Amino acid sequence: MSLKSVGRSSIRTRFSVAVVGVLAVSALAGCGTTGNTGLSQVRVLNAYIAAPGTDGSLNVNTSAGSLTGGLNLSPGQFAFGGAYNAITSGPFTVSATGPATTTPITFLSSVTLTGNNTYYTVATAGVAGNTGAMAPQAFAIPTYSAAGMPIASTNVAVRVVNLSGNTNPIGLYTNSSGVLAPLATAVSAVPFGYNSTTNAYITLTPAQMTGLSIVDSTAPATALSVSASSNLIGVTFTGGQAYTLYIYGQSSNSVTPLTALFVLDNASP
Repeated sequence: MSLKSVGRSSIRTRFSVAVVGVLAVSALAGCGTTGNTGLSQVRVLNAYIAAPGTDGSLNVNTSAGSLTGGLNLSPGQFAFGGAYNAITSGPFTVSATGPATTTPITFLSSVTLTGNNTYYTVATAGVAGNTGAMAPQAFAIPTYSAAGMPIASTNVAVRVVNLSGNTNPIGLYTNSSGVLAPLATAVSAVPFGYNSTTNAYITLTPAQMTGLSIVDSTAPATALSVSASSNLIGVTFTGGQAYTLYIYGQSSNSVTPLTALFVLDNASP
């Protein structure tokens, strides 16, 4: 597979990721430099919510160059359709700036890329003007590793990452029985942000992944309205694969509407 340069020559795009039912790009496959211990793979999602009437697009930079090709990435978008960038492993920082930012958006704690072709999603998130838990910030979200969690061919691995501006935690629910109920306890009330415990993958069967909705955890009897870019309905989940549901945006926000998007993570070998 050929490599496409992004930013400076030390950052190269490789491996497309499938946003299930939305982006017509290939899923991750075991090709390329899988044995290179000095590289990590990074993709970028802009989930930042700018102040009303302002431009929330961001240019996400590292010390080696721009992860967005030197361009401002629109809110709710993956850079380069979800393609990964090969980046030298080790201590890692980002600085995201845009037309409406007065201070660069960065990680709030130190991040180290671990190499061995581990995969990460760098997500810019938070709400402009917020100084609490939802303050503008970036997250480095490790992607599924088959070595750490093998998946049986009859199951799927699923996790929920809530980067939305919803004040309360959000739950992933199913109404396959005609009544909204948590898909699983682990995803019934997911708070804003990311950590490896709260946002861990869980194992389910594809048959369980039907009739899906998201709810505000304080009003679980009512499904939240999501944007047309969402794909909670109509996704075909393939056994042996891992998926992340990214929730971002904000209800009643026409620029960055509330969106729930399943993304296929690293394909199992």
